[in-house]
Amino acid sequence: MTTDPDLKSTAVFDLKQYPTEYLECREAMRHRLPANSDWRWSVLRSATGTPIEYTRTCMCLSCKAIVTDIINAKDGSKNRKVRRPTLPVQYRIPRSAGITVYDQRLELIGRFAQQAEVQIE
Repeated sequence: MTTDPDLKSTAVFDLKQYPTEYLECREAMRHRLPANSDWRWSVLRSATGTPIEYTRTCMCLSCKAIVTDIINAKDGSKNRKVRRPTLPVQYRIPRSAGITVYDQRLELIGRFAQQAEVQIE
């Protein structure tokens, strides 16, 4: 049984065509999340009414990923799950492209710098 080579790994990845909203998440290596008051909250309680865990869910302001935090009511520990209803193919950057977080940051800064005002000191 033979496997076909991955066609995506041979394609040239162009960072200039990458959507800005995805760059915003990747550059900071975190999702842009709204304030806690804008999350959807729920509480899981025991039969006696004591809280067991708190769950909060929201959507990333940039890439629209669904972020769910499950917080233990006893010790405050948090477990974060990130999922996408449909993962956009263009969100992925292949490893073979060799693009680092520094390359992503410079690309994002370059895009916003075009809109910036020029200040001379």
